Amino acid sequence: MHTPLTTLQPIDIPGSTGALDSGELGINLAAAQKNFPDRGLQVRINPWTNMAPGDRLNVILTDNSGPVIVASKSINIGEENQIVTAFIASSRLKEGSYSISYNVLRTGASTPEPSVPVDIYVKLTLPGGQDQNGDTPGHSALLFRLPEEVIANGVDKEMAMAGIKVTILPYMHITELDIIDLIWGSQHIRHEVSNAQAENPIQNPIEIVVDYETILAAEDSDELPVAFEVYDLVDNQSEDWSAE
Repeated sequence: MHTPLTTLQPIDIPGSTGALDSGELGINLAAAQKNFPDRGLQVRINPWTNMAPGDRLNVILTDNSGPVIVASKSINIGEENQIVTAFIASSRLKEGSYSISYNVLRTGASTPEPSVPVDIYVKLTLPGGQDQNGDTPGHSALLFRLPEEVIANGVDKEMAMAGIKVTILPYMHITELDIIDLIWGSQHIRHEVSNAQAENPIQNPIEIVVDYETILAAEDSDELPVAFEVYDLVDNQSEDWSAE
């Protein structure tokens, strides 16, 4: 992508979740639709040099189909040297990659000055999808399996020494780089979903081993909670924890 010469600062996206490995900023469901449900994704433009009444700003969203102006603002008297806040309608943002930029047509000028584009990746699906039974504790689609002997008899020292395998069953919208946060009592064990596990979770099951040190730290209890929740690469969070 050609980078224009400009004195304009890159557009700011307060709801982004930081840079991904791709270099794109992550945009999750909350940022795109929930934080400002009637307006969409909030963006902010810092004041530019010699900002003046009559300057006109256009926010531009670009995907594979090309650039589209998605918001515009003319600077009024008294608005000089102030941050400009604009919104990109939620309907404009589907899952995928975009760049966001803006240009400024200064008063008396004939050619707008462009900013450097900011690349974003939008992901709107939640790990596990929608909980289909909100009246029952635990997410209906987040399920795990413990060894039968653990369910029947609990954990003895020999089992603990060997480690306890917790199998996470395939869930809706499983994606590479999902973070599964498994709790074993008071202890948290995190697992990052691999590409192979995301592409074919049946052949490449997600198995998390709770080791001896973790089991000791959690202490023994007949009511020991075991459950998990999931975050994806842009911090979309599953609607609930799994049932314990």
